[in-house]
Amino acid sequence: MLIKNGEELKQISSMLDNIKYRPSVGEIFSINDINQALKSVKNNNKIGKVLINFNN
Repeated sequence: MLIKNGEELKQISSMLDNIKYRPSVGEIFSINDINQALKSVKNNNKIGKVLINFNN
């Protein structure tokens, strides 16, 4: 895909804005549990995304 001008980019952006996408969250880990989160990702036994909460 070749974008010749900003108008094409605006059209693509508009199309993406109209798509309803919600990522599936599998589990949320505290930053203190980062090793457990990494093991979970490595084992690939989760459905959904693994998130890290940095506010704890």
